Amino acid sequence: MFLLGSVASQDPPAPPTPVSYKTVGPAGSGANYICDGYNDEAEINTALATKLPVHLKPGIYNIGNPININASDTIYKLMADDLTNWPQLKSTSGQPIISSTNGKFEISNVVFNANNYVSNCIRVLASADGSSIHHCVFMGYTSTSTSNWGCGISGDSGCAIDIYSNNFIGSSGVHIYMVGKDPYPVPGPTNGVPTASTVFYAKIHGNIVRNTGAMTTIANSPAFSLKYCHAWQNTIISHGNKGSTVATSSGSGINACRCWIEYNQVYGCGQSGIIPTSFGGLRDDCYSWIDHNICRFNGSCGIDYWYSDGCKVTNNICNDNGQCNDVNAYADRVGIDIQNYSKNTVVSNNECTCVASTITDSILTHPAGQKYITVQAINRWQEGMLVRIVYKTVTEWNRIDRIDASTGYIYLLAVPGSAAVKGATMSGVNLQMVGIHTGGSTTYPANSGGNHTGVQNHVWNNVYSNIGRANVDDSDLTKSILPLNGAGTGPSTFVWPAV
Repeated sequence: MFLLGSVASQDPPAPPTPVSYKTVGPAGSGANYICDGYNDEAEINTALATKLPVHLKPGIYNIGNPININASDTIYKLMADDLTNWPQLKSTSGQPIISSTNGKFEISNVVFNANNYVSNCIRVLASADGSSIHHCVFMGYTSTSTSNWGCGISGDSGCAIDIYSNNFIGSSGVHIYMVGKDPYPVPGPTNGVPTASTVFYAKIHGNIVRNTGAMTTIANSPAFSLKYCHAWQNTIISHGNKGSTVATSSGSGINACRCWIEYNQVYGCGQSGIIPTSFGGLRDDCYSWIDHNICRFNGSCGIDYWYSDGCKVTNNICNDNGQCNDVNAYADRVGIDIQNYSKNTVVSNNECTCVASTITDSILTHPAGQKYITVQAINRWQEGMLVRIVYKTVTEWNRIDRIDASTGYIYLLAVPGSAAVKGATMSGVNLQMVGIHTGGSTTYPANSGGNHTGVQNHVWNNVYSNIGRANVDDSDLTKSILPLNGAGTGPSTFVWPAV
C-alpha cells in the first residue's frame, strides 16, 4: 500500500553481463578485433591472449604465421561465431595455420585451407592433454616425399587429444599424423596387445576422408598414420592415387603401430586399406588390434602387414581388394596379407572373398569426350572399383575414380571408349587373388616371420587361392577356414552394408 506522495521503492539495476568471449572478424562485422586480410593471425593471437574463448565471424582469414597456443594455464577455445557459416583460415606462407607448443585447446566449426602448401593445418608440438578438434574441415595440403608430408592434423610429441567428426577433403597429404602416449610401454600378460580396458591417449573417431584426388607416387602416404591411438568409426574413401600397378599406386587408409583400430570403413584407396606396421622398422614395435573393420575395393590388400609382431586381426571383412589389377603382383592383391617380416599373429573370425562380379548395371549416358557416365543404380558402386563395360562385341576396362551423388555422375580414370553407350552393361570384377596369405622372403629368411595362428575364418571364392603360403613360413591357416553353405562356394547373393 502506497501513501499519497510517497515514492515506490525499486530494485537496484542488475550488473552488466560479463563478456564471456571475444570475437574476431573482417571489416563491418562488428567484431572486437577487426582483420584487414593480411596476416590476420595477429588479431586472432591478440584475442586468444585474453584467455577467453574466441569466436570467428564468417569470412576468409589469411594466415601468414602460426596462430599460437602456448600457455599451460588456459583452455583455449577457437570456434565459429555463426554455426551456419563457418570461417576459413587460409595459409598464405606454408607455415602451420595453428601451432600448439604447450596448452590445452578446443577447436571446432572452422575450415582450414593449407592452400596447396606442403604444410600442416594444425601442428601439435608438445603436450595437449585434454584437447579436442572436432566438426572442422581440412583441405589443401600436399606431400612431396615420404619424409615431407603436408598434414591436416599433425602431432608427434604424445598427447591425450580427441579428434572427432571432422571432414578431410580434396588434399593429397596425410590427413592425421598422430603419436599419442604409450599406454603399455612394457608388454604385459597380453604380450602388449591392447584389450577393451586399455587406456589410449589419442582418440580418432567419426572422421570422414573422401575424394582426395590424385597423389604423387608415394608408397607410404596413408590417410591416417597413427601410433598409440584408438581409432574407431572413421570412414576413408578413395584416398590416394589409383594406378594400374602396385608401384604406381599410392595412399593407404590407416597405418597403425600399437593401436586399437576398430569399426572403420576403408574403401577404394590407392594401395591397402589398413597396414599394421612399426614406426621404426622394428618388428616387435607393433602389437596392434585390428577388429571389426571393413576394407573393400582397395588397390592392393585389405589388411597388409609390415614389420609387425604380436597383433590380433579379428572380425574384419576384407573383400574385393586388389583393384589395381597388377598382373605381376598377385601376392599384393590379398584380403589379409601377413607375409612381410611379421610373426606371432592371431587371425580369427575374418571374412575374405570376392563378390564384385555380382554387381551389374546398365549405362544410361556418356557425353562424348567426358570421363563421367550415368547409370541406372548409382548406389551399387564404390570409388576404386575396376569395372568391365560391354556393348555387343566390344569390351572395355576402366576404374571408378569418384562418384558425385549430387549429379549422379560416376567419374572414371580414363575417358571411356565406344563400349560406353546407352544400354551397355557395366559389372564389377573379382580381383582379390588370395584370401589370407602368409610367408616371407627367401632373400632375408631371418626376418620372414611366421608362427601365425588362424581360427574360424570365412575365406572363399578368391581368384587364385583362398589360403596362400609363400617361401619361408611355419604357419598353416588352412584348417582355420570355415566353408559357407557346406561346400565353401559361398552364397549366390550378397547384401553389402551401405557406407
